[in-house]
Amino acid sequence: MYISRLDPNPRLERAVRGGGGRACGRPLNLIVRRHTTTLGASMKMNRLIPMLPVRSMPASVDFYEKLGFSLEQRNDDWRWAMLCFGECRLMVDESINVHPGIPRSSVLYLYPDDISEFHKQVRRNGLVVPDLEVTFYGMTEFRIDDPDGNRLWIGQNASTGA
Repeated sequence: MYISRLDPNPRLERAVRGGGGRACGRPLNLIVRRHTTTLGASMKMNRLIPMLPVRSMPASVDFYEKLGFSLEQRNDDWRWAMLCFGECRLMVDESINVHPGIPRSSVLYLYPDDISEFHKQVRRNGLVVPDLEVTFYGMTEFRIDDPDGNRLWIGQNASTGA
């Protein structure tokens, strides 16, 4: 069943608004899909943490720290690390890089509070990043690749600043 902000069922509407309704400190503006298991019990997804395959966990940790992430956990024996930036989490892992020669096609889209200030800070931290651009879909953004070719698009809504 799909529900949205316009759903006529007020109980579902309250569940959406009262059930967290925030991701990384921002209100969710998306349609929420409720999933019913084969047992008939309703469940929700609590969070999603991307795990990126990387060639060098230490190099990736260094790169993401320059983007403003902090190291939360690291296990050199596993070649794995968890990084955080506010409420957002990201894992990097050498062991899942089964086919290192295959190009990646995923994109992580990061939403900082102030794209201009974030862009300046990333440059001060030593990363070479392109200038900010306003896209045809209304985002002020820049795009970069991490050391392993994972694509990062970083932006903010040009008209609302969200």
